Amino acid sequence: MKRILTLALTVMMAVAANALVFTDAQREALFLSDKMAHELDLTNDQYEAVFEINLDYYMSVNVAADLFGPWWNRRNADMKLVLSKWQYEKFMQLEYFYKPLLWQSDAWVFVIYTHYARTVFFFAWPPGYYTYRGGYNRLDVNIYVDRIHDKPDGPHHHHGPEPYDPHHPGGPDHHPDRHPDHPDGGPDHKPDHHPDNHPDKPDVPEHRPDNKPDKPDVPEHRPEKPEHPDRPTTLPDRPERPERPATLPERPARPERPNFPGGRMPRGRRR
Repeated sequence: MKRILTLALTVMMAVAANALVFTDAQREALFLSDKMAHELDLTNDQYEAVFEINLDYYMSVNVAADLFGPWWNRRNADMKLVLSKWQYEKFMQLEYFYKPLLWQSDAWVFVIYTHYARTVFFFAWPPGYYTYRGGYNRLDVNIYVDRIHDKPDGPHHHHGPEPYDPHHPGGPDHHPDRHPDHPDGGPDHKPDHHPDNHPDKPDVPEHRPDNKPDKPDVPEHRPEKPEHPDRPTTLPDRPERPERPATLPERPARPERPNFPGGRMPRGRRR
């Protein structure tokens, strides 16, 4: 029993370690869908639906065994409902669209980056980028049945998505602050991958106007203070102190003691 619990815990840890987090899946689904819209000549409605399908697939893949399993089959079925016949045939011919995700050297490999640099974008982000959180592929009813009515018969016969603008990557009608996971509005969260998405700030003048009143001019040389009439300009000299004598008077010499025989004073004279 203990061995079974240990094995189950190991599998759960592997799934958690390998599954893509939402922000990563969202970023990769956006990049892949943008290239599909470019090469398959998608309409704006198709672009949004393709983004949702790609996001669902990336969020459903937890381990390598999921790559070409039921979730991959569901992705292909949804793509067939959304794309026209010629678009779907071209989709299956392009390996980096048909099998966009691989597992190599214990890491996910997004095949689209073998054909496009990470900084390349063709269109503004689809409207669903700000609101869709995934999960359509888990519903019992397929929402893509009869959802897309305008499917182009051939390339360049329709009006596609808005072109990509580095200053407004979400398009002119979308605002980055609608999405709680991306306060900066960028799918990559990295300034070196995406330019600043904030609107241009007005130019600041080099010298700002001073709102304080003008101060009076200060003369270069201040006027000298007038002398006080009652106050003498100089102080009187102090009296000189008397000089001290150079030498002090000599003290009188002390009288010498008389010498007594034996060095002692007679007893009769002691006191």
